[in-house]
Amino acid sequence: MAIWMCVTEMTRIRTTLLPELVAESHTLLDLEFTLRPTDGNWTISAYGRNLSDERYFVSTNVSRFGPFHGIYSPPRTYGVRFGIEF
Repeated sequence: MAIWMCVTEMTRIRTTLLPELVAESHTLLDLEFTLRPTDGNWTISAYGRNLSDERYFVSTNVSRFGPFHGIYSPPRTYGVRFGIEF
């Protein structure tokens, strides 16, 4: 399974004069491959998330009395999963 997503510029507020609240466009690519035997009760999967290692704000906030706060996206991650049904 492959997931490709393209996000154009967006903001969480309908009208804003603060450029800090506008998320820049970014492209994400996630991949996952799973092996499941037809007569078996186990699976093995290899996955990768944010393979292009895009860095973007997931959440932003500007308070009236304080500085700008933001949470960045997770970095590129990959791994292997094993599963068994019993």
